[in-house]
This record gives sequence, structure tokens and C-alpha cells, in this order.
Amino acid sequence: QQLPQQKSVENITLQIIVGDTTLNLSSPPNTSLYDILVVARKNGEIFFEGKNYTGLGFFVEKIGSLTNGNGKNLMYDVNGKEAGVGVMDYKIKDGDIVEWKLK
Repeated sequence: QQLPQQKSVENITLQIIVGDTTLNLSSPPNTSLYDILVVARKNGEIFFEGKNYTGLGFFVEKIGSLTNGNGKNLMYDVNGKEAGVGVMDYKIKDGDIVEWKLK
């Protein structure tokens, strides 16, 4: 007897690098970087906080061991290139490497 075919959605995997910490995470496709960070924080895998600005979106002000200050702000690169959108707008793709830096 065969079980009915289930349409399963494969989770995608990504790495998040903050300082000397590397997290390997997985999530459903088409998830924003912000939503992935929220889930990772709930699971105790990473600490982050920030502020939501009307019309601009959410800005990460602290993540892991990094904090905005001294004229530097947290920015993230995806696969070695500076991201052109905020964390709420970036949809993770399978195999992405997201690296947080102070710039």
C-alpha cells in the first residue's frame, strides 16, 4: 500500500556570521532575514535588538557581540556583497552566507 504523495517544501539552509560566531540555520523558502533572526532569538541561538523606523523598516542595532557606536553602524553582507535592502525585505536564498559587520 502506498502513502499519498505529500507536497513537501524543503527548508533552505544559510549561515549567519557575527564576529567569530557562525550559525547554521534552516528555514522555509521565501522567509525574510528578519523573521529568521526572530526565530533564532526565540530559540536562544542568537541575541539581537534594534528599532523599527516608520517608512524605513527595522534596523539592527545590536547582534551577538557587535553594537552600533563610535560612528559605525551594523550592516550585513550576503555572499560577500553588501545587501541593498533592509532585513525585513531581504528574502533568504538557499546557501546564503550572511555576515554582520560594523561599517
